[in-house]
Amino acid sequence: MQLSITLVQLWNEWEIRLLVLLSFTLQLFLFFTGGRRRRSSNKLLRFSIWLAYLGADMIAFYTLGQISRLGDSINSRDPFTGTMSLAFFWAPFLLVHLGGQDTITAFSSEDNNLWLRHFLNLLVEVSLALYVFWKSMGNNNQLLVPAMFVFVSGIIKYWERIWALKYGSKTDLNSTTSNYENNQLPLLSVEQDRYCDIVCYALRTARYIRGFLAGRATFQMGHEIRFTLVEYFGRFAEHGAKLKIIEMELAIIYDDLYTKAVLFRTWTGSIFRCVVHVSTVVAFVLFYANRKESYSRVDIAVTYALLIGSTFMELVSIIMAMVSPWAWAFLKARNFHWLTNLFWSIFNIVQPEKRLWWSDSMGQ
Repeated sequence: MQLSITLVQLWNEWEIRLLVLLSFTLQLFLFFTGGRRRRSSNKLLRFSIWLAYLGADMIAFYTLGQISRLGDSINSRDPFTGTMSLAFFWAPFLLVHLGGQDTITAFSSEDNNLWLRHFLNLLVEVSLALYVFWKSMGNNNQLLVPAMFVFVSGIIKYWERIWALKYGSKTDLNSTTSNYENNQLPLLSVEQDRYCDIVCYALRTARYIRGFLAGRATFQMGHEIRFTLVEYFGRFAEHGAKLKIIEMELAIIYDDLYTKAVLFRTWTGSIFRCVVHVSTVVAFVLFYANRKESYSRVDIAVTYALLIGSTFMELVSIIMAMVSPWAWAFLKARNFHWLTNLFWSIFNIVQPEKRLWWSDSMGQ
């Protein structure tokens, strides 16, 4: 009997800490494996990603609910250790986790059609986080400012996920396929089927392929689009070049449907992502500069893990965006010659011509 009481007390003391760390671990796993799904047909990897994808939201939802139930205890000292809880500071991190990772926003196309449900979830979770902030006012005022920076980051990340899901939804596929003439990517002349020509052609035409996903036929598109898709494609002499174009087009469509890649191709998405980067770094610096004598070492360690992990993933996201073909195409279209050459050299190292953009297998 005494043992069971002790175990219950131990679980009550460590529950939120363990759940927060579990949520963070799942996000790390999705961050580094989400992008591998496109290139791998390993069933164990896909099952693990599916399990983590489903579990990540459930854990984050449940943990945020548990923190909101702490009530006045958020703002009080532990009677045994004399230390205060940092649980209120972890609430906005759970919003960041619910925002998902750049490498995976949806596991299947059906997930995209549920974007409105995620919008409603955002309203509920933001309300819970604000409630936690309200209950924590008092002795925790010194950390309210860094917590607000994380809160802003969490709202933006969640909004990014909803935006990406909506962009990949069936409704949006129908509504965005008529605006391709506004695409300002450079269209190079075909010279000996160069890799840069293949990449640029694939980037330009990948958005047109969305029309096929929406059920459109080639004759229903504009003359310029038909010319690019049919006649210009025929100018590539080698079959290998044509296969590479199709491979890249499908890879780009995959990113549009299942990741946040679309956000980095808009000024709005890029600006908001810069706000996320800055907010994360500022929150880390402010927490580091604050006095933390009244908090337990375990809670401080958990908080540093969240801050350092978030900062690290944001840094990797910046690097991933910089080495993407979209960054190179953006610079080339605006004639930044030396930057274009630099980014192309980096892209050639990260994604050489012979490297596959897909798993090299098809389901039967």
